[in-house]
Amino acid sequence: MRNNALEGLRVPLSDGRSGRQRKRMKRIAITVGVVVLISAAIFFVKKLKSFQQQYDNPATEAGESRESQEAAKIAARHFPHEVLKAMDLSADPCQDFYSYACGTFQEITQVEADQNEWARAWSGVSARNNELLREVVETDQGLAGDFYRSCMNMTRINELGSTPIEPYKKALDSLRSCKEHSHVPFARFHPTPCGLAALQELLVQWHMSDIKVFFDWSVEVNPHDPSKYAVNLMQDGITLPDPKWYYSGSTEANSKLKGLEEVMKKVFMLAGETKQEAEEDAKATLSFETELAKLFKDATQERTSTQGEYSLQSLDALCPSLALPKVLSAMAGPYKTELSNAKVLIRNPDYFRGIQELLPKTPASHIRAYMLFRVAFILGADLSEEFLAVGQELQQVVVGQQTRVPRWYKCYKSVNNALPDYVGKIFVQRYFSMDILSQAQDMLSRIRDVFQEEILQVPWMEDKTKSLATYKLADMFFSIGFPPTWSDYRGLSLSGDFVQDGDRLYKWYIRHAFARLSRPVQRNRWGTTSPAMVDAFYSYDKNGIFVPAGILQKPFFSTTYRAARNFGAIGTILGHEMTHGFDDQGRKFNPEGRMKQWWSDADKDAFEQRASCVVELYNSMKLDGKRVNGELTLGENIADIGGVKLAYRAMERELREKEGQAAPSRTDRQLFFVSQGQNWCTKARKQAEELQLLTDPHAPDRWRVNGPLSQTPEFAEAFQCSPGSPMNPRRRCEVW
Repeated sequence: MRNNALEGLRVPLSDGRSGRQRKRMKRIAITVGVVVLISAAIFFVKKLKSFQQQYDNPATEAGESRESQEAAKIAARHFPHEVLKAMDLSADPCQDFYSYACGTFQEITQVEADQNEWARAWSGVSARNNELLREVVETDQGLAGDFYRSCMNMTRINELGSTPIEPYKKALDSLRSCKEHSHVPFARFHPTPCGLAALQELLVQWHMSDIKVFFDWSVEVNPHDPSKYAVNLMQDGITLPDPKWYYSGSTEANSKLKGLEEVMKKVFMLAGETKQEAEEDAKATLSFETELAKLFKDATQERTSTQGEYSLQSLDALCPSLALPKVLSAMAGPYKTELSNAKVLIRNPDYFRGIQELLPKTPASHIRAYMLFRVAFILGADLSEEFLAVGQELQQVVVGQQTRVPRWYKCYKSVNNALPDYVGKIFVQRYFSMDILSQAQDMLSRIRDVFQEEILQVPWMEDKTKSLATYKLADMFFSIGFPPTWSDYRGLSLSGDFVQDGDRLYKWYIRHAFARLSRPVQRNRWGTTSPAMVDAFYSYDKNGIFVPAGILQKPFFSTTYRAARNFGAIGTILGHEMTHGFDDQGRKFNPEGRMKQWWSDADKDAFEQRASCVVELYNSMKLDGKRVNGELTLGENIADIGGVKLAYRAMERELREKEGQAAPSRTDRQLFFVSQGQNWCTKARKQAEELQLLTDPHAPDRWRVNGPLSQTPEFAEAFQCSPGSPMNPRRRCEVW
């Protein structure tokens, strides 16, 4: 995450549960879990015994190098048990380090029915944090507890059925009145109740309830003037996560479309339509979403496109049919004046121009069907069992998730998303300490010191640019654990109705989002990021790193770990985030966070030449026979490679200064790299992995290990990998 965008509270296509709450499962589930754990323990013990036997018989097994055996001995004798039990010591670290660091985890881990994946570190810490806070939220007597209990009251929610949708259906009557003219272009009805004026009023109502139609919006820092906030307008309003699925014509894409159409039919019927009406409206909605999808930039284009600046008034020239100035002004309420003076950011102006061409030739009934489906499907995530079951059907089509997450998990996540500071403050008070903050601060400072030296030593950058780059790095701030000020929820009251309260909370966020337009930018503002989040992120336009308390937990970090383990785990993540300030996008922002050309042309060309090496490297990588997109993942790959290098050298410095070691021991060197590798031990569904290849700017987890470590000479030294082996290539890519 790299901005403070206003986040929606309703997420119909939510990710599968990343954590697994075991102690409250039904008895049969517990029994199955015990069997799995026993099997895993037996498997691990057998593995360990086989290596102990190898020590007694030093003969090298076929296909296993002496260096590989030596690494296995070091790990078995000196690594912590919780690290060792995820490893496969029979794998050759110089051939496939991911299998070496994560092999046993891969063999014994099962992705359960309500999960898309299970990541050893990320999912494990998230599950533990969720469980700790679940008990807090369940007993809370304030806003969090009230919202949680209203969500858990499925008896009341099932009684309501589709009732919460009725006000939206009634509002759509202004479009339904044109149904008898369903094949007449929409523009024909400008003077009538179903004309564009009615659509504009509906847009306000839908967006005020977090129902994304045609576009999405946020209030964020203006990269062209980072002292001010701006309104950001984004392409949005389609259901499937990859726009290419709508029109590529591939077998896989057509399967997704067929599944989506079936879900659409069921949603329309749940909203009160007859079977025939539902079938007609499903086809119309799918057709309209397909036309919208054709206007989208793909994930690679979105990542690299620059946001253009517009005045509010100029939006009418871009897409007059949506009347964006009127819609946004109605949403801004008392902050209309501030909005009129603010800039509007748009990354894909052709999308809005395309909508302007699309609307006049779209039947009014198709617009009505699209608007009804969007509200029924998105709001349906908070409605009865019937709606939830249909939502799960699409989840299975998209990522293969077989069952819904437990109700407590959905309700807890709803609370955490809606009231991040309320929940996060409790987490910090109970599970965070100043010792943790101090050590994380010290680690970041050491990594920055190393990075300063690296910048000054790079041979391809001119001295003037080096001076500005080191200034930018020196001015980079670290916000660790929790925000400097907590959000004030005073004045918020809840009714006990889950849907109404979700709507009330979102309107509270809308008001506060537009209110930011009246204030100067607060660089260290956390936005809707919860301190309990298991993540860390860098902000381009604020030039700062945010490290929630949620990630400063085992196995990422502990005040009792050896330096090698801390620097290999959380250190490489912090180095990654710091490198983002100088990746292919971060380098475009000057020390003040302003997007401008501050490098010389020669420096820019030299950087791009080195970055192209990284693109080619990751383009050569595959997952189940499908290639990684080196362009899409470039920024994250540069950060991964840089993060490992910076963290390793920061570890060397700490061991030298605190423990008097001239160089890390071989055990520490190997523990560092294994700790980095185990950050990314993951078992995922094939469909989820395929979606990641299409839309995620991060490389698959296997290549987040083998990729950067193969580009790190210190890794090859630590494991004595032969030149030319997969993990010690003769040609390496180096940006930083």
